[in-house]
Amino acid sequence: MPTTARQMVTDAFWEAGILGNGQTLLADDLNKGFTRLQNMMAQWQKRRWLVPALLTVNALGNSQRSNTVGPSGHFDYDVRPDKIQGAYFTQVSAGANPVSFPLRPIFSYEDYIQITLKEMNSFPLAFFYDNAWADGVGNIFIWPIPSSAYRIYLLIKSDLGFPTSLDQDFDLPAEYYEPIHYNLAIRLCSLYQTPAEESTVQLAKASLSTLKQSNTQVPRLRMPSAVSRRGANAFTIYSPPEVF
Repeated sequence: MPTTARQMVTDAFWEAGILGNGQTLLADDLNKGFTRLQNMMAQWQKRRWLVPALLTVNALGNSQRSNTVGPSGHFDYDVRPDKIQGAYFTQVSAGANPVSFPLRPIFSYEDYIQITLKEMNSFPLAFFYDNAWADGVGNIFIWPIPSSAYRIYLLIKSDLGFPTSLDQDFDLPAEYYEPIHYNLAIRLCSLYQTPAEESTVQLAKASLSTLKQSNTQVPRLRMPSAVSRRGANAFTIYSPPEVF
């Protein structure tokens, strides 16, 4: 099993039929293949079902309306997450067994701006994550704004850790090698304008499907409380409930 990016790229060239017996990859071809590998892994990083784990990062509230998330941010992590999968908080003074309270996601800036008292400091209820690229970090808005009496926990996708140099070792579970191999081979076929073998295409699909089945976690469906109301306060399309 290959362990470095160089070997992964070389094997993919072989699989694509671009590299033959007794041939050696030119440096330019190797670099092109490595770039395609990095681009592919960057795409995979955005897909929840291709990421093997979720992690939590945490920080104390600081009475700020928004805080950075990413490298050297208030919520410090190696990369800027494209999405916050979930969030909760605890009260710092709660002792050895603090109770955690979930934070409801606000999915768009358009919804966030409908909050009338954006500067209110109180018991947190919800969060909005702005993943716009700014100095390599995103920004999270927690409402009401938490003080240092609260510790905030964010759930984010783990970093796939794709290589930054040709001789860097891969640090992924064994089941990732086959989908990387076959899917990179298809991309090299596209790059060199040669048709991919049908067997390569099918193996690429099957191996990705295996990862999807292994990594997919479907949260339990939750309906807004207003939807289940009955009587005069019941939800209708003509009188939707307030978000907050």
